[in-house]
Amino acid sequence: MITAKAAELARAYWDARSDFAFVAPTGTLAECVRQAVASPARPFYISDCGDNPTAGGAGDTSWTLSELLHSPEIVDSERTTLYAAIVDPVAVAAAVAAGVGADVWVELGGHVDAGPCGPVALRAKVDAVDLGDPVAGTAVVLVVGAGCTSSRPPAASRTTWRRISLSWG
Repeated sequence: MITAKAAELARAYWDARSDFAFVAPTGTLAECVRQAVASPARPFYISDCGDNPTAGGAGDTSWTLSELLHSPEIVDSERTTLYAAIVDPVAVAAAVAAGVGADVWVELGGHVDAGPCGPVALRAKVDAVDLGDPVAGTAVVLVVGAGCTSSRPPAASRTTWRRISLSWG
């Protein structure tokens, strides 16, 4: 009975798919990055809504992070780019153990959802640590441009990042 009801619900959503609409502009990551670079608006927010942990996503999909770290418009500029957040308890533990100011090598994200690029290997400076965020658990800021948490908070939760003195506007 549960399987039949699940199939019925899935069919209802599938049949209604043309009725759904985005409520904000959409585009590929490359299009959104180009728009962000050209825009005078700050902060400029780009959302990977497909990996939303509050809607069942793993919260550790690393493709967008990898693309940003390989994007000349981002890495070859004076821009501040905040990638918030990726869930990775192992990377968080490494950053906490190393301490603020230390350099760490981590393989960030891609442990729960390895597709399409798996973990992103990077060297980063531990810029901040918050051991007691009520939503994120432990949150750290890794300077190469990645914030990560030990649990799965909403990515847009500014409270988590303000607690560790990070702000995007």
